[in-house]
Amino acid sequence: MIGFGIKTAVVSLHIWLPDAHPEAPSSISAMLSGLLIETGLYALTRVFFITFEPSIFQSTIAILAALTMTFTNILAILQKDIKRMLAYSSISQIGYMLVGLSSGRVYGILGMLLHVFNHSLMKRLAFLSSGSIVHMTGTRDINKLKGIGQMMPYTTLSLFISFLGLGGVPTTNGFVSNSYSSDHPPRFVTGGF
Repeated sequence: MIGFGIKTAVVSLHIWLPDAHPEAPSSISAMLSGLLIETGLYALTRVFFITFEPSIFQSTIAILAALTMTFTNILAILQKDIKRMLAYSSISQIGYMLVGLSSGRVYGILGMLLHVFNHSLMKRLAFLSSGSIVHMTGTRDINKLKGIGQMMPYTTLSLFISFLGLGGVPTTNGFVSNSYSSDHPPRFVTGGF
């Protein structure tokens, strides 16, 4: 369980990820965030539901989810390096996914798996866009990227779209996966709005 927690980058086991993203090329960071940490989450889910009764671990996973979301969102806000900020954002998204796992219900697990897919898409777009910005400007310091929207409007727009999806703004894929984790199916699944 600790091994899957390290791979998933749950809080207190996450210290490797913020250092790995800035050192890796942006294309590798996109794969690292989009595939590697979610693989650990999937394996953790499989082991928990095959080995244990869900009620045994629900409260523990819920506490880890709350700590992961809160702590790493605060750390993401405090970052000056754009790739470190995106790394902490990935860890906080894992916290959101752990909420679905902690529900122990079918729709919570489906919402988690849908969010794994959506996070993979949006985080890849964010890392590839930020990698283009870093390549053109030569810096990862967010404070030195003032005016980048005028210099690279399409890249900045794609980065903005990825942030909207990661934030769960309505009409984005992040909104769909975040609204899926309730006890009842969403209205669009059962037919009609």
